[in-house]
Amino acid sequence: KYQPISFGLNSRSGTAEQFKRMVAECRAAGVQVIVDLIINHMASPCSEAKEPPRDGEDPLPCRGWDGSKYGNRQMGGAQGWDAAPPAFFHHQPVNEYWGVCGVGPPDFLCGSLVTTDCSCCLCDMYGLPDWNTSRQEVREIHYRHVKELHDAGITMLRVDAALYEDIGQTSSVLNLFPWDYVYMEWWG
Repeated sequence: KYQPISFGLNSRSGTAEQFKRMVAECRAAGVQVIVDLIINHMASPCSEAKEPPRDGEDPLPCRGWDGSKYGNRQMGGAQGWDAAPPAFFHHQPVNEYWGVCGVGPPDFLCGSLVTTDCSCCLCDMYGLPDWNTSRQEVREIHYRHVKELHDAGITMLRVDAALYEDIGQTSSVLNLFPWDYVYMEWWG
């Protein structure tokens, strides 16, 4: 569940409508619901998408549990508005299918010993393609997802892998809503 391939609320746990009903029932009982928001990255590609697609090949050969299509640094989306081409992810200038850098064990650093300098903000964590949140189109996708959650009654968030996101770009989306609580995952 930490490798999203769309921003649809239908999941293995239930449908979007069931989720909204659950949130409403919890709120009516005085219980708030916190959502684990994953806007740093998308899923790594399936084996069929590890290499760039050749002419005529399907650029989205991977399938999610519900049929959502995705590929290497791109997703078909489940909502329509959440489709994303490779340009929406950080990539090397010579090839949009290659990540800029990677971050992971053993130290989870990207050349800097300072965890607050955003030196990892362009890097693929565990090889998961990293959203290019400097692009307005990407922030619009994230905004629509966050708005859908807020409209469903969510007032608390845990932002996964926030350490690897540009805080200004992330806050430009999150600060558009009146949250009761936002926890940004940060370690180091």
